[in-house]
Amino acid sequence: MTTEEKILDASNFIFLQYGYHGTTIQKIAKRAEVGKSMVHYYFRSKDNLYRLAIKNVIDLLLNSDEADAAINVTSANLMWLIATELHNNKVIFLQIIDKLYPQDMSRIINMFDRISGNVCKQLDMNIK
Repeated sequence: MTTEEKILDASNFIFLQYGYHGTTIQKIAKRAEVGKSMVHYYFRSKDNLYRLAIKNVIDLLLNSDEADAAINVTSANLMWLIATELHNNKVIFLQIIDKLYPQDMSRIINMFDRISGNVCKQLDMNIK
């Protein structure tokens, strides 16, 4: 695995765990077992890595046959990321998605609505 691939894998993992605001270049570098300067060398900024992480998440959803199938096969971390980013970072999150997938935006919003409902149901089950 190349250094660039290690950093990308690490950033996807860290963003899924912590969301945009909880992710730092330091956490990504530590997970990838590289220096922070290598992260900056390959990707320039946290925002660039965030765009790639969001693209990865949306590609997973769009490449499934149906939204329900995507929701069933995705991890709790994926649903958590979508729900928390829509709550904590909605404007930037949706702007990135709109730039990456302008033709699929309504389909993606419908998937998010289903995921949000699924997350609420899971939280309700965990509370009881």
